[in-house]
Amino acid sequence: MSIHLLHGKITNLRKAREGASFFFTDSDRTTMGVIAVAAAAVGLGSQAIAVASATTSVEEEADYLEFELDGQFVQGWVWRSPFREGDEVEVVVERDGRVATTSRSYASF
Repeated sequence: MSIHLLHGKITNLRKAREGASFFFTDSDRTTMGVIAVAAAAVGLGSQAIAVASATTSVEEEADYLEFELDGQFVQGWVWRSPFREGDEVEVVVERDGRVATTSRSYASF
C-alpha cells in the first residue's frame, strides 16, 4: 500500500457513530480468549476473568466515514468527524485496491 494526499470536495458523505476495537486485532482477541480458557482450566479464575474482560473492554466509539473525493471512494475511521457534504478537505490515505482508506485519521479543512 502507498500513502497519498487527496484534496477536493466531499460528496456522497455517509457517516455512522459506531464502536470498534482499534487496539487489538481479531487474532489478538482470539489468542487472549484461548489464554483465558487455559487459565480457567488450571484454576486461575481471577486471571481468566481479567484476560477475558480485557478483550471486550477496549472498544471505543468513533465515526466511520464513507465519501467520494474527486471521484475516488474513501472510507475510514476518525475519532469525531466535523465534516459535511461539500466541505473542501485534504485527506491522507492508503490505497487498498480501488479504495482509499484514511491513514492515521488526518484531515484538514
